[in-house]
Amino acid sequence: NPCYYTKAFAGLDPMLGGYPTPIDTHYPYEFAAPFMMQPGDGSTHHCQQDAIDIGACPKLGKDCGPDCASITDTYGIGHIPPFVPLAAVKNAYNSGNHNVCADWFHFATSGCNIKKSVLDELVYKDFGDGNTIKYQPPILIDGVPSSTYFRLEYGGESPACDEGNCRGPHYCTKEVADAGVIWGDFCPYVSTGENAGLYRHPHLALAALELWIANQCMPTTCPSTWLDSPNGQGYGEDPKRATSITWCEMDNDEDPMAQPAVPYEWPTSGKGIFPGHKLLYPHGEMTKPAPGLYVTEYVNDKSCKESKKSGKKSKCRSK
Repeated sequence: NPCYYTKAFAGLDPMLGGYPTPIDTHYPYEFAAPFMMQPGDGSTHHCQQDAIDIGACPKLGKDCGPDCASITDTYGIGHIPPFVPLAAVKNAYNSGNHNVCADWFHFATSGCNIKKSVLDELVYKDFGDGNTIKYQPPILIDGVPSSTYFRLEYGGESPACDEGNCRGPHYCTKEVADAGVIWGDFCPYVSTGENAGLYRHPHLALAALELWIANQCMPTTCPSTWLDSPNGQGYGEDPKRATSITWCEMDNDEDPMAQPAVPYEWPTSGKGIFPGHKLLYPHGEMTKPAPGLYVTEYVNDKSCKESKKSGKKSKCRSK
């Protein structure tokens, strides 16, 4: 499907409109929350089990202001959007000053991805500021492309976003925006005007660029298409192993361009096309075997703790 209107099917079969998530593409700065049936499961927002506003839950390393990430001894560079390393890789590759094939890849440890140590250095070179990474949004600023400009972002276009209702590339209605507790990611991508359906994720652009370069360097081990690459093996085969985020109720559960229902209700019942707990989690389990790297220290799974405290058999497992 050449049109993308929603994040809902990320991680699912391409036949359903799915596409790889940052977890699937091994994006190293995602720092996703685990899958424990909590709001924002698998997202960059680390919510407690009783959280309402997913967008208000913290992201790892985002304690130095907007468009900034901290660098710590524990995690290194905190969460940064994929358009930041995408710009850094593009700048470095185009400079011609790097021995790309010799220095950027090591298949035994990093597969067809650029080594994280290399990404760290490239990102810091362009965006480092002391113990932080500071960057511009991927948009035109006063008509000039920013240092991270990504032309497929289509964020905040007029007139659809003139009332301050959009959240980046997510086009919420004013009613949804005014509700105040609805995560903008539940709103569709640009769905009106000449650019409707043309939004593309920068993490997919980064994955495509990485694989294109890797294919030049290691053509026998790194195929030119992602589904045939090491990262793509098994992708989309089982929704109960997928890195998909549990969705909310929508105003039309059969329309991929639907808006979140007002009043807000999470999780979705799963009766329509949007993924809920029944589709995404094994029956009777509080977690799921979704391969990937997760940060578990910030999610307080009350149901797990209560189960263990009561002496009942726990359905909570570490993956």
